[in-house]
Amino acid sequence: MKVGFSTSYIFLAAIYLFSVSLVFPENLRNISIILLAFYSLFIIIKAKDLKPLLNVKTAINVCLFFVLVASLIYTKNIDYGLKKLTLLSSLLIFPFAFSLYNNNGGNKLMEKHIHRIYLCYYISTLGFFVGLFIYNYVNGYVNEFIFKNYSERLNSKLGKYSLHPIYASMYIGVAVLLSFKIYEKLNRVGSKILIIIGNIFLFLTIALLARKSVFALLVLMCAFVFFTKQKKKEIFLYLIFITALFYISFQIPALKIRYLEFFNTFFNNSNSQIGSTFYRLNIYKCGIDSIFVSPWFGYGLGDTKSVLIECYNTKMEVFNGQYFNSHNQYISVWLSSGILGFLSLVSMMVYNIKLMIRNSFIIETLILLLLTITMMIENILERQSGVILFSFFINFFAFLIPQKRNIN
Repeated sequence: MKVGFSTSYIFLAAIYLFSVSLVFPENLRNISIILLAFYSLFIIIKAKDLKPLLNVKTAINVCLFFVLVASLIYTKNIDYGLKKLTLLSSLLIFPFAFSLYNNNGGNKLMEKHIHRIYLCYYISTLGFFVGLFIYNYVNGYVNEFIFKNYSERLNSKLGKYSLHPIYASMYIGVAVLLSFKIYEKLNRVGSKILIIIGNIFLFLTIALLARKSVFALLVLMCAFVFFTKQKKKEIFLYLIFITALFYISFQIPALKIRYLEFFNTFFNNSNSQIGSTFYRLNIYKCGIDSIFVSPWFGYGLGDTKSVLIECYNTKMEVFNGQYFNSHNQYISVWLSSGILGFLSLVSMMVYNIKLMIRNSFIIETLILLLLTITMMIENILERQSGVILFSFFINFFAFLIPQKRNIN
C-alpha cells in the first residue's frame, strides 16, 4: 500500500514539528510522538499485509522497549515502572512509524525534505540559545555570575522552557554536526557566513554549559570532519578558535573549577575537591555493585531508583541522603532488565553505527557516536528531551535517508 496524500503529510508534519520542538514549551515537545502514533495506527488498520514490518532494522530498534516491558513482570514498584515506560514510548513509536513510512514508499518522498529538516533543526536550536542569551541580557544576568549560574538557570529557572544542561549540550552537538551537511548545500556566501557565526555562538554556549565530556567529544568530532575534508585553511582556523576557547575558559574561575575538579579527582588522592566527577565515580560503583547482585534479570524497570538509594544509604559520608540516577544509560538498563536489556541497547547502537559506516555517512555516524558515548556518562533516556532526541535520529538515519547498501 502506498502512502496516501493525507497520511504522508501527517507524517511529515510530525517530523518537522520535532525538528523545531526545542522552541516549544516542554509540555508540547512530545506532539510529534502523538502524531506518529496516530499515523502508525491508521496505516496498521488500513494495511492488509504487515509482513514488511518484520525486518531486522525494526526488530533491533524496538527490542529494548519490549525487554523493558518484560521487566515489569518482576518489578516491585509497578506504578513507577509504568510511568517510566510511558516516558520511553518513543522507543516503540518511532521505529514502527518510520518503518511503516519507509515500507510504504516514504523513503523516496523524504529525500527532498532531508535538508529542510536539518535546517529547521539547526535554526530552532540556534534560535533557542540566542533567545536564552537575550533573556539573560535583558534580565541583567550577563555579568560575572552568568558563568557560574548559566547551567542552573537553564535547568530550573525557565519554567516549561527549562532544559537540563546535558540535553542542551546534546542538542547543540547534533546541530553543529548537521551544520556541515547544511553548509555543503548552501550556494550563497552570506548564508555560509551565517552558519559559521552560528556555530561560533553554539560553541561558546556549550563551553558555558561546561559539560566537559560532550564539549570534548564535539571538538574532536569537528576536527575529524575537517581533516577528512582536507581543507587546510579551515583546519588552521578551527584549531586557532578551539585553542582560544579553551584559553578563555580557563581564565573564568567558575568554568576553570569544573575542569580542574575532573583532573583532581583522578590525580589527587585528597577528597577535598568533591565535585561532579567524584560523585559520578561513587555512583558507578554503586550501580556496578548492584548489577553483580542480580546480573541476569536486573530488578525491574520500576525498582532501579530504590536499588540505588539503598546503596547510597550505605555511603552517607559521600551522598548525605541525596539521590542521583546511575549517570550511565548502560548501567541503568542493566539494572532495569538485566543482561538482555544491556545487550539490546548495545546491539541497537552497534547495528545502526555499522549501517551508517557501510553507507559512508560520516556526519550521521558521528551523531550516533555522540549519543553512544554520552550514554556512558549520562542517562539520556531518563527524560523526555533525551529519549525523543535519541529515538528520532537513530530511526531517521536507519529508515529515511537514502542508503547505498542495506545490511538487512
